[in-house]
Amino acid sequence: MKCPYCGGEVSSQSVACPFCGRENPEGIAFQEEVQKKIERNKLLKPFLIRQKKPELVQRLLSRMIGILLIINIVMLTLTFIAFLLIEREPNRKPEKGSYAELYFSDFQGVNDYYFDRYYKNVIEFMEHIDNGEMADDYEVESLIDSARRALEESQEQEYQEEIYLYTKAFFEGVLGLTEEESAFLEPDEEGEYGYLYSDDIRRETAIGAVKKKMKENEK
Repeated sequence: MKCPYCGGEVSSQSVACPFCGRENPEGIAFQEEVQKKIERNKLLKPFLIRQKKPELVQRLLSRMIGILLIINIVMLTLTFIAFLLIEREPNRKPEKGSYAELYFSDFQGVNDYYFDRYYKNVIEFMEHIDNGEMADDYEVESLIDSARRALEESQEQEYQEEIYLYTKAFFEGVLGLTEEESAFLEPDEEGEYGYLYSDDIRRETAIGAVKKKMKENEK
């Protein structure tokens, strides 16, 4: 890309132009997003390790964690090299961007209509969290219902355990809900999922807990 100040060639990942020394907003934003992704992955890693799943799921988790670890090492190495080679002004505060899509894109391995709807609801919800805003009641209810529906529709599919893990990781690992507050993610005594109606105590408990989390993050 061309430097907007001197017209010299500058990498989109560089924080400053090598010719005129002026800052490169795209490079600064890139480095900021890399750091946010690293921090967000650290949030989830301990939660994933604690999960005790069947052998197949454990192998899948080990591979995912290994891949994420390699990505993190590469990103950290690139960031460290960039800081060594390029002078960066202290206390620079680039514009805040959403890390929700960056984070959950690492876990998009399920090709399913209902999981896709849930994923989109998560992205919209995390954008509210990033901006310190409150989602409306419909958005919160849609988040809860889409997670439950994704689990319900995946009962006969080979990726049911993956969807269960993704939903647990988000509600408990990211939002910090307790097991009681996230009980709507669990099947009934027969191991079956069903639609949760508005008077279901598990649904109401989850909605109240999510709203509480949003209130804590509201600016």
